[in-house]
Amino acid sequence: MAFDFNVLNAFNQNTVTSLVTSKYRVTNAIASSDIDPTYDARTQTLTNVVNKILNGQIGPQIEGLASGANKSLAGRPNPISSLYGQPSGYQGIRSVRFGFRFIF
Repeated sequence: MAFDFNVLNAFNQNTVTSLVTSKYRVTNAIASSDIDPTYDARTQTLTNVVNKILNGQIGPQIEGLASGANKSLAGRPNPISSLYGQPSGYQGIRSVRFGFRFIF
């Protein structure tokens, strides 16, 4: 005979387990030509664009999206979501399980 006893969230805490990570209310994108105005997809590779991103030269484009200076894909201003950084998931409620088994 075997006895099982499981308790999940024994102290019934309401702990945050995840946060909202979507910073903007509207989907947005930064094109390669926004980072490097001389970029031509027909004749160039993305090497120069990637190097500029890695060197931190994408900052003005990101700030423009946050401030509303750059429009979103939908063509509207793109404000930061009021839910950004707020809790989106919590620890489950207390759960207690008892079990008995007969082993032959």
